Amino acid sequence: MSGALSQSIDKRLVDALRRKLAKGDFPGIGLDDAMKFLLTDGILPKSDQPVESYLRLEAWVRGDRQLTFSATELKNKTGQVLDAVARGERVIIERHGRPLAELRRLPSGDA
Repeated sequence: MSGALSQSIDKRLVDALRRKLAKGDFPGIGLDDAMKFLLTDGILPKSDQPVESYLRLEAWVRGDRQLTFSATELKNKTGQVLDAVARGERVIIERHGRPLAELRRLPSGDA
């Protein structure tokens, strides 16, 4: 990953960030702290903040293709999860809200 996070900020991103925060996609982070993080190019605003949530926020802003599913969703949506992996998206599987595993497409020729 390269480039300043602050260069990625525009009104659409802020609106999308508000929606993602409302959904709880970045647990423990409020809009003010998220914006401080983005505007300072990745400097954590406080030492006791949820680092995993900030890493997810950074990856999302930079456009890393990653989806997150719970273990139950994986069971119920296996086909959709595998379709996403086939498209080249990284899929994180969570158990009880914590990342547990990552699914990603194998390079061509590896099967």
